[in-house]
Amino acid sequence: VCIVTLAPEIPGASDAISELRGTGVVVSLGHSRSNLEVASHAITQGATMITHLFNAMSAFHHRDPGIVGLLALPETQKQIFYGVIVDGFHTHPAALQMAYATHASGCVLVTDAMAAMGLPAGTHSLGETTVEVHEDKRATVHGHPDVLAGSAATMDSCVRNFAKMVGLDKALVAATHNPAQVCCMCMRRRVCTVHSGSSDATAHSATLCVRR
Repeated sequence: VCIVTLAPEIPGASDAISELRGTGVVVSLGHSRSNLEVASHAITQGATMITHLFNAMSAFHHRDPGIVGLLALPETQKQIFYGVIVDGFHTHPAALQMAYATHASGCVLVTDAMAAMGLPAGTHSLGETTVEVHEDKRATVHGHPDVLAGSAATMDSCVRNFAKMVGLDKALVAATHNPAQVCCMCMRRRVCTVHSGSSDATAHSATLCVRR
């Protein structure tokens, strides 16, 4: 196990975070109704990531911004990475721009993809849930077209979408360098240097589609 997502407000979460970090597991906050105070405490206990920001968590509110507010707090900002699903459905571009402008160095592109990624549109399964994957790659609960159910997006499509917002160079950092930093935290080492020769290369066409 490399990364565990948990809701910091549930009983025993604080002890779990400390124990998980002690074994080298990255703790990510998500699927939560936590307020900012509880989320901030989770950071002091060792949590270092947010799972798919804005999704499956309490909505941002000006009196209590919840987990989203961690991006703006000086005492937590430098310690936190956050995943964003840039598939064109999960998160509005304005919200993505706001998060990136607040804390660019912590941004990690994620797909939230399930087993239907790369397969034709149609009916698929997500655990015990029947999912409809549409032609535009939007995945919804069968019979509930407004309820998202994971994603069928590929990473290169997320890079293309994000590049339109922040530029290709920054989108590639969010898809490669920043996730590598998170992986380094999983390796139970105090120091990890990410360099150009530390990963396999992926060839892309001029349109940023993966060729191999």
